[in-house]
Amino acid sequence: MRAGAGEVVRVRPIDGHDGWALEEAARSRSEPFPSHGVWAGVGRVRVDDGEGSEKMSSVIIVHYKVKPGFEEHVAHSLARMVEPTRAEPGNLAYNVCRSPQDPAVFAIYEEYVDAAAVTAHASSDYFEHWLKNETLPYLEERRRHDLVAL
Repeated sequence: MRAGAGEVVRVRPIDGHDGWALEEAARSRSEPFPSHGVWAGVGRVRVDDGEGSEKMSSVIIVHYKVKPGFEEHVAHSLARMVEPTRAEPGNLAYNVCRSPQDPAVFAIYEEYVDAAAVTAHASSDYFEHWLKNETLPYLEERRRHDLVAL
């Protein structure tokens, strides 16, 4: 599904709580969101650096295929990453999704204000525990895409 201007895409993250995948990111806006200094438009997010210039956000999309028998273990581990990651000062979005057709398939959409925020995320204790130790060893396949918002 593709969101158009003014539309919001609804998702059901694996932690069971309803959430907004793009929140207001699909809405055309001319002013920043108060808490993040972020302008959003269809398919792009610009981050105000507070000094009158802009930088493009860092986006990571990962796809996981879990080894048979470890689907629920990985689902639990990924769900534990959501709250602390969303609380990071440099995090703009962190959405974990699971395929309804194949419970072994997961996708994560992450967006950070810059590369430094990505590095800070990857250096966290919860990343080390829940992702490196409790998720990655149980994967059959892993694809990661490092992107920059246009």
